[in-house]
Amino acid sequence: MEPDIRSIRRKHEDSRTLLDNLLKKLPGFKGYMHYRERYASDRMMRTYLADVLISCKGEVDAIAKRLAQRGELAILPELNGINETLEKNAKTCQAADFGASSSFSSAQAKFTSADQDRLIQYDTSLLGKVEAVRAAVAKLAGTEQVDAAGIGEVFRPIKEFERAFADRQHVLMGG
Repeated sequence: MEPDIRSIRRKHEDSRTLLDNLLKKLPGFKGYMHYRERYASDRMMRTYLADVLISCKGEVDAIAKRLAQRGELAILPELNGINETLEKNAKTCQAADFGASSSFSSAQAKFTSADQDRLIQYDTSLLGKVEAVRAAVAKLAGTEQVDAAGIGEVFRPIKEFERAFADRQHVLMGG
């Protein structure tokens, strides 16, 4: 199931406890509660992105194992390169910053709820990119003969995802 921003927010609203609802009535806590929910929503989205990349890595491992069993060793270094790139991007997703906790933030930069919503929306837009990675890996897995062209077809969406995720810092910095 692919998450979307509304279902993630609804999940957090539905999971509020009686104590959460009471705390929201205290001065200053409502904003904190909303920030916490936004943070959890963004974290959930980034975790999903990382999980997809990790599952793709598992599929590439299976392809490499299949080729190794058949004695087709020449393409294995390229498959290893795909896996290293997938792992690096998954770790980047898992460790990414959100709003005021961002390493890009400073004392002068105040992240509003609109800024945080914009970041969550941007992370949601990355779903299409990570699904393109998944589709490319699935296509490669369904191919009997793995060659350099097939490897290139997998690297292309991975690099597009990587560039888009790197552009996330511009959203954090208000750009």
